[in-house]
Amino acid sequence: MNDGITDEFVRAALGKIGEQPIPGNTRKRWGMVRQLNGTNQRAATFIATDVFDLPQPLAVSLSFSTDGQVFSPVVPAIGNNSVVVDLIRGIDPQSSPVTDRHELFEGDVQDFCAVIAQSLQVNVRLDGEPPDQLFVAVVVTPVSSLDCEQIIPQPTPVPGFAVTGTTRWPAATASTYVIGADPTRALFSIVNQSAANLFVHLGAGVNIAAGSEFATVVIPGNVSGGFSVDNYRGVITFRFDADDATGYALTTVGSY
Repeated sequence: MNDGITDEFVRAALGKIGEQPIPGNTRKRWGMVRQLNGTNQRAATFIATDVFDLPQPLAVSLSFSTDGQVFSPVVPAIGNNSVVVDLIRGIDPQSSPVTDRHELFEGDVQDFCAVIAQSLQVNVRLDGEPPDQLFVAVVVTPVSSLDCEQIIPQPTPVPGFAVTGTTRWPAATASTYVIGADPTRALFSIVNQSAANLFVHLGAGVNIAAGSEFATVVIPGNVSGGFSVDNYRGVITFRFDADDATGYALTTVGSY
C-alpha cells in the first residue's frame, strides 16, 4: 500500500511543523484506539496531522470492537444508532478546512478509503442512544497508490440466498416502520400497494413533512412502484404520507 513512499518521507511527514495548522491541531499521531460510550465520552479526535507542502493522498482505515481486543471493519451491534465520522481536510493554507461527513450503521463498513488533503483531522462520535462502549481504531498513512480492498473488505460471494418471507405493512401515516440491521441480509425489496406516497430510508429516521422531506427514495402511490437493494445490512425506515385503509407496503427480505 505504501509503494513509492520512502521511510525518509514518512519520518519527515511525522516530524514536520506545519505553517498553517488546523486550529487545535497540536498532535502528530497517525493511529489511535479510543473507547467511546453512551455517557461521558461520545466523541473524540483520533488523528490530527501537520500541514504538508502540497496536498497528499492519505489512506484512512477504521475498525471497531466491543471488547478492545478483537477488531473488525464492520460496525458491531449498536441498535438504531450510528457512528459519525468527520474528515476535516485542509485544502490549502488560504482556505477554510472542508468537512466530509460519513455516517455508519450496524453492519456497515466505511464507504471511503482515502482522501487528498494538505492536512487532516479525523473525528468520530456516537449518535443517538449509543451502547455502553465501542472501541474505535483509526489509522492514517500517506500513500502513492492504493487498493481500496485492502481497507474496505468486499462481501464474501455466496451463491444464492434463502428468502425469509414477505411482510405487509398497513398504509397508516401515524406509523413509522423500522426494520433492524441484519448482518446476513442479502436482499431487501419493498413495493408500494397504496394510494399514498411511501418514503423509504436506508438508515435511521425518515421525514414526510412538506419542505423537510428526508428519505433515500420516495415511491409514489397508485403505480405499484417498488425499490430493491442488494447486500444492504443496516437499519431500514419507511413511512406513508397518507392513510389508505386498503393499502399497504409489501417487503421481501432474503438472507445468506
